[in-house]
Amino acid sequence: MTRCTKCIIPDSFPRVTFEEGVCIFCRKLQTLDKIPKPRGKDAMVKDLPARGASSYDCLVPLSGGKDSGYALHYVVKELGLKPLAASFDHGFVADMAKHNVARLCEKYGVELVVGHAGPFRRKVIVEALRLSRSAGRIQSVCACCENDLRTFAMRVARERGIPAIIWGATTFEDSPWVFLNPQVMSTSHGYGQRRFAARLEAAKRMFGRLFGGTGVVGKCGTLYHLGLHFMYCVAHNFQNRAGKFWQRLNPYMEVAWDLGNVKPFYLYDYIDYAPVTFMKTLSEEVGWEAPGDREIRFDCTLHCLDNHQFLKDTGITLDGFTLATLARYGRLSRDDALRKELAMQESLAENVRHIGDLLKVDLSGICSAKGCSGRASGTPA
Repeated sequence: MTRCTKCIIPDSFPRVTFEEGVCIFCRKLQTLDKIPKPRGKDAMVKDLPARGASSYDCLVPLSGGKDSGYALHYVVKELGLKPLAASFDHGFVADMAKHNVARLCEKYGVELVVGHAGPFRRKVIVEALRLSRSAGRIQSVCACCENDLRTFAMRVARERGIPAIIWGATTFEDSPWVFLNPQVMSTSHGYGQRRFAARLEAAKRMFGRLFGGTGVVGKCGTLYHLGLHFMYCVAHNFQNRAGKFWQRLNPYMEVAWDLGNVKPFYLYDYIDYAPVTFMKTLSEEVGWEAPGDREIRFDCTLHCLDNHQFLKDTGITLDGFTLATLARYGRLSRDDALRKELAMQESLAENVRHIGDLLKVDLSGICSAKGCSGRASGTPA
């Protein structure tokens, strides 16, 4: 396997070409102003609405990760605001992430409200795993934490009359296919903004992968579990009051901002995104923690499933793509990115099997396939 000399994208990655050892992502960076300069602290202070009758200046959603954690730090220490913190437990939040949230709020004296998923969320995940077992590939196993956290945050902000939500997410963790789009992008995470045509194309790819290459029995099993999965997704949407009423019928809906008088802010539109600095600051100030070499999206125990399938499909984990992006933009050295990627691959098979055991779904057939251990497809030649 050959990897890009600028980042760590492998030559096995679909739709990626190399010229003189440099991948298309890095070559596009030379012609696109993909990440504009941050607007600055003064601009953010000017844009933030007044507190009004609320007891809080803003609401900061927390996942336990570095980006949202630093958002709370910045709001308290740099802006001097009084925030309310909100988190959502969908049933698969890592203990370390929960501890991080608790430490942050205790250190900064911030009140925390926590939402909890109903019983349909677990059923969604179980049926997604059974669907994956029938189809022979991991598919649609996501706890929709962004949907749930956004929905909960918007509801709390409205109920308490809080004038702003400060969101700590960036395009650095967006889908790889977004980065192949020739349009200029901002640092604002575009979740919830995809058009119908893009969703339809994604659905076509999903169905092609699910039903391709399986026998009649496999196709019937896949269809059965897919139907249950869709039903539970819709049931959870209604139970969680996500989006508008008609949108809840979409099993894979994305919750967009619908805030009325509440104004959303993406912190990293205003300040420079420096994840290494964020982690250092949080570790020193509040004892923030992350698993060794796994600082990206470790807050959800299910994320290893996405990493596993992405590794099989492309030769790099989904988090590895984010590491490559950070290296490309100078937020992380290439050597550190590669070291973290290979370390992550080492424990991937064990983590996937653990999720299967936890939810009583046998994933050994999927996990034993080439690519799950990582070394066969992950080590550079």
